[in-house]
Amino acid sequence: MAAARAYAPYVVLPVAVVVGSVGYFIETQVRNSDKWAREKPSTLEERTLRQLDSLEDPTNVQSLKYKEGIPGTIFDRNQGYRTGFTGRSFELGETSAAGPKVNQP
Repeated sequence: MAAARAYAPYVVLPVAVVVGSVGYFIETQVRNSDKWAREKPSTLEERTLRQLDSLEDPTNVQSLKYKEGIPGTIFDRNQGYRTGFTGRSFELGETSAAGPKVNQP
């Protein structure tokens, strides 16, 4: 019994390799090869196509100076709890997702 316990890894490893390789070859014969033959466009190509679809006029670009959701100064940075950076203002006494009530001056 001790010999079987000692030599078990030497017997199990080759058996596992044979079973795995047989399963691999059966799967390659059975599966649909058309699914793997198609080439999927890269992420960069998909991004470029999305940008081309949404591109109206390359010279008409919004200024970063008037970008919504970005505070104009460092002092406005911590005022996001009032608008939630989504543009939605909280009403007086309404609780936000964080929990405490928002008090507007």
